Amino acid sequence: MLDNAKVDALATELAAITGESTTDAVITALEQRLSRERSTVGGKSRAERMRAFLDQIADERNPDAPGSDLSWMYDENGLPK
Repeated sequence: MLDNAKVDALATELAAITGESTTDAVITALEQRLSRERSTVGGKSRAERMRAFLDQIADERNPDAPGSDLSWMYDENGLPK
């Protein structure tokens, strides 16, 4: 049905589970995904809300907090400060 082997396998598995034809299973799955992505809350799509959330996290992140660089914990001889 489809040119991509992974897509074809997923569509075939979904169709077997749901009892639909492969085409109907793909159409329903795409319609449901589009519906979720298009859904709005407060006038914003899911994708817009996710981007805003990620921007908020980035804004709230403490740039002075240590990351994976722990050199601040050790002196020039490698001993704990």
